[in-house]
Amino acid sequence: MAANRRSDDLSCYFMTHSDGYNCHVRGRFEQNTTITSINGVHNKLKNDSDVEVLFMERTSLSKYLPFGVCTFFDSLTELECFGSQLIELTREVFVGCSKLDLVMIQNSKFTSLPTDVFYDLATLRTLEISSTKLSVLQAGLFEKNQNLLKLELQNNQLAIINVEFPPSVIQIDLTNNLCIDSNFTKPADEIYRKCSNESVKIIDLTTEDLSIRSLIDKLNASVISNELEIKKLINLTLDKSQSDNNDIIMRLDENQISLENIQNSSLREQQDVNDKVYSELTKINRDLVDERTEQLECDYIKHSDGYNCEMKSVYEENKEITSVIGEHKFGKNDTDVEVFFITDSSKTKYVPTKICGVLRNITKFDIYGTSLVEIKQDVFGECFDLKKIVIKYIKLKTLEEDLFEQVENLENFVLGFTHVEVLPQKLFAKNQKLKFLDLSFNKLKQITTEFPSTLTMLSLMNNECIDGHYDSRSLSSTTTMNKLIMDTYKKCRPNGTVNNTNFTSYDTIRINIVEEQINDNEKKLSALETIIENLEVKLTNKIDENLRTLKAFKLDTTDTIDKIKKEVTGLEKASKDHSEKFLKVTNQLQSDSRDIKLKLEKNNELKKMSAELREEINRNENLLVTLFCFQLVMIAAAIFFGVYRNCYSNRGHGARLVNDQTNPNFQ
Repeated sequence: MAANRRSDDLSCYFMTHSDGYNCHVRGRFEQNTTITSINGVHNKLKNDSDVEVLFMERTSLSKYLPFGVCTFFDSLTELECFGSQLIELTREVFVGCSKLDLVMIQNSKFTSLPTDVFYDLATLRTLEISSTKLSVLQAGLFEKNQNLLKLELQNNQLAIINVEFPPSVIQIDLTNNLCIDSNFTKPADEIYRKCSNESVKIIDLTTEDLSIRSLIDKLNASVISNELEIKKLINLTLDKSQSDNNDIIMRLDENQISLENIQNSSLREQQDVNDKVYSELTKINRDLVDERTEQLECDYIKHSDGYNCEMKSVYEENKEITSVIGEHKFGKNDTDVEVFFITDSSKTKYVPTKICGVLRNITKFDIYGTSLVEIKQDVFGECFDLKKIVIKYIKLKTLEEDLFEQVENLENFVLGFTHVEVLPQKLFAKNQKLKFLDLSFNKLKQITTEFPSTLTMLSLMNNECIDGHYDSRSLSSTTTMNKLIMDTYKKCRPNGTVNNTNFTSYDTIRINIVEEQINDNEKKLSALETIIENLEVKLTNKIDENLRTLKAFKLDTTDTIDKIKKEVTGLEKASKDHSEKFLKVTNQLQSDSRDIKLKLEKNNELKKMSAELREEINRNENLLVTLFCFQLVMIAAAIFFGVYRNCYSNRGHGARLVNDQTNPNFQ
C-alpha cells in the first residue's frame, strides 16, 4: 500500500461559523492520498492552527478521504462528511487528530469499518455514522474510545453487532437498521440478542437461488412506495418457519432491488417466474401508491437541529398531504416535528404540498433531492413558522418566482451544489425578514433578483458569473453588501437583454438600490434630526444650569479673591519686613565676616611673629647659655687667680684680700 501512496494539496474555503472556524474542502482525492500543504485564503488574524471544523459535502468527496489533515489543523475538533461516494474509511485519516471530539459521516457507501479505524481518537465523544450501507460492527471497534458519550448509527444496514460499547456511552441510536430499530440510553442486552451472529441469517438476493414468487407470497410488510423501486425490503421478513425461528434479513448490497434489475438480473433465466414477479410487484406497488396518495410517510429522527421527519414516500406527481403516518419516538407526536427532510438518496420526483397543514410547527425544510423535477409554491403552504430552507443537489435550472411567496417569516435560505442557472427577479419579494442568503456552489449565470434590504450575510461563492461573499459579522470582509450586490447585477445580467422589457435593466436596478438607500438615509436623517433636537434641548437646559452654577460660583469667587488679596497684601508686607531684616542680617554677617577676616589676618601675623619670637628666644637662650658658660669660666678663672695670688702674697695682703672679697664690686 505504501508504494501506491500519493501526495496532494488540500484546498479550503475558510469561514467562521457558529460551530467554530471552518475549512470547507474543495476537490476530490484518490486512494491513499497524503496532504502536503493547505491552499486557501484565511480570514483576518486566522491561520491553520485556528481551524476547528473540517467540512466535506457531497460534491467535495470522491471515494476516499485524504490522510494527514491534522498535521496542519492541529486544533481540529470536528470532522463532518456528507458524501454519497465514500466507500472506505481507514485509521490513517485520523492520525494526529488528538483533539477530535466529533465525527459525523452520512450518506456513504462503505459496508464495514476496520477494527482500528478509531484507535487514535481518545478524545472522541460523539460519533455519527448514518444513512450508509454499514452492515457489521466488529468486536474491538471502540476499544480505545473510552470517552465516547453518544453514538448515532441510525438508517444503516446493520445486521450484526459484536462490538463492546464503552461504559461511558449514554445514548445509542440504532433506529432503522436491519436487525434492530430502537434507541437506547445505554448498552442493552436487546442489541446483542437481536444482532448477534447466531440470531441473524443473511440472505443475499444477488447470489441466493430463491423462488421470488414464493418470497412475494410470504412478504409481511408495510410500505412499497415507488413504482420503479422496492425501497422497504429491509423492513420485510419471511415466515419464521422458513428461517429456523431466526429473523431473516435481505441484503441489498450495492444495487437496490428494483423491478428493473429483477427483470434484467441473473434470475431472468426463470422467465416463467420472472414475468409473474414483475406483474405482481407492479400491481402491489400501484395499489399501495393509490391507497396513500394523500399520506406522508415519515421516519422520525431526533437530531441536533430538532425532531425530524425524514420523508420515505416517493411521489411521481404533485400530491397534497392530508395525513402523516410513521412511528413516533417515545413521548413525541406530529406537533413536535420541527424539521422536514428529504435525503439525497430519495427517488421522489416531486415534493408533496401543504406539509405544514399537518406538521404545523415546522421551522426548517431540508430538501436534498437529486431526482426532483419540480418544487411548487404550495410545498411551503401554511408554513407560518418556517425560518430556514435548505435546498441542495437538485438538478433544476431555475426556481419558480413565487416559490417563497407564502413564507413571510423566512430568515435563512441556502441553495447549494445545484444546477440552478437563473434566479428570478421577484424570488424574495415577500421575504422581508431574510437575513442569511447562501447561494454558493451553484451554476448561476443570470441574477436579476431583488435582494431584501434586511440581509446581513450574502454568499455567492463558486458560481459561473460571480464569486463573492459578505458577512456583516466577519472582520475579514473585503467588500460591502451594496458593492457585492452591484457587482452581482453587473456580472450576472442576462446577455443581450439589458434593454429588454422582460428584464429589469442593470441601470434600473441600480437606481432602485440607490432610491432604497436614499429612503433609508432619509429615515436615518430624520431619526438623527430628532436626536439632534433632543440633544439641543438637553444642551440648552445644561447651559442654563451651568450659567446658574457659574454665577453662584462667581459670587463665591469674588469674596474668595478679596480674601486672597488681603492675604497676599499681608504676605507682601511680611515679605518686605523679612527682606529688610534679611538685608540687615546679611550686612551684619558681611561686616562680621570682614572682622573675622581681619582677625584671621592678624592671627596669621601673630602666628608669624610668634614663630619669629620663638626663633629669637631660642637664639637668646643659646646666647644666655653661652654667657652663663662664659661667666662660669670667668668665675673659675677669678677663683683660680685669687688662689694663686694668695699663695704668693703675705698675710697682710691676705687681710686686704678678704676685704676685697666682701666688697660687692669684687666681681
